Amino acid sequence: LATIAPQKIKSKKLKNTKKNLDTDCNSTLYEHLRQLRKSLAQAASIPPFMVFNDASLIEMSTSLPTTKTDFLKINGVGQKKLLTFGKDFLQAISSFLKENP
Repeated sequence: LATIAPQKIKSKKLKNTKKNLDTDCNSTLYEHLRQLRKSLAQAASIPPFMVFNDASLIEMSTSLPTTKTDFLKINGVGQKKLLTFGKDFLQAISSFLKENP
């Protein structure tokens, strides 16, 4: 019984993530940011969610921040993550916007 409840919660969260992706989120950018998160996490030997969680990536893919100020408005982004990962993510978003006006 203990293993059933976490599975239900997990799949409910995944459904909510997919639902959010179907709304205003740019799914191509989202996938690009997921890959960036994965490579940064591997380089730092940490799990990807410690870089940013899916909800933060969805919000980035929806609001398309291009400045540090805008990036700090994303849920899950604070000064430390801005300093650690902000440059890479802002560059990825800016590059994506240049390639996909």
